[in-house]
Amino acid sequence: PPMSAPRTWPDSDTAAIAEVEAQLRSQGGQGKVWVHGWSARQLRTFLESHPETFSVTPTSASAYVVALAERLDAGAAESDEALAADDGSAADGCDVSIDTSFLELCALTEIAGQLREYGGHGKVYIDTWTSRFGALGPLREFMEARPDTFCLMPGQGSAYTVTLLREPEEDLGITDDACDNDIEEVVALEELTEQLQSQGGAGKVWMPGWSPQKLRAFLEARSNFFTVV
Repeated sequence: PPMSAPRTWPDSDTAAIAEVEAQLRSQGGQGKVWVHGWSARQLRTFLESHPETFSVTPTSASAYVVALAERLDAGAAESDEALAADDGSAADGCDVSIDTSFLELCALTEIAGQLREYGGHGKVYIDTWTSRFGALGPLREFMEARPDTFCLMPGQGSAYTVTLLREPEEDLGITDDACDNDIEEVVALEELTEQLQSQGGAGKVWMPGWSPQKLRAFLEARSNFFTVV
């Protein structure tokens, strides 16, 4: 079946900057951001290409937080450093394990994001696959086991290219309207997933600015994704 047309908004640097700025302002000027239809690599490259607007601070090998440059200029650098130094094991966090089916959807979404950058067809490379998604098996075998989503075409030797056949976000129930109206949920899912992946799939998680009660309620309401110990 043909690939459904990917969403192209925001279609300019100006629109993307405005969207990310709005997300950060809703989090007090710093936090996690997300743009529908963009891969994690595409988003980070974009943010780092605009240092006059955004400050990107790594928190692990693959994770990071973003702050508005104007916020840092106003004297908030100390708060950003404290957030970046946190290892996700705050005392008021929750002990959680990630559901394998949700881990699969996270992997599907990241692969699809890369392929969208190439118009739906190209090579896929995730250098952190083993540490983040190793429980799902080798990358190629993972894609070959999902012929409804990916079509792999052999190249020379062991090389191959991949065609995206459908949008995995459909399985997450993420629609354009949902992305526009509930950015906080999408960002929270991404952040919590990163924290759990860095701990081998189970551990303590937390969300900046969230009370323990709000975090637990969020996790328990998504029992198909997480198991709260």
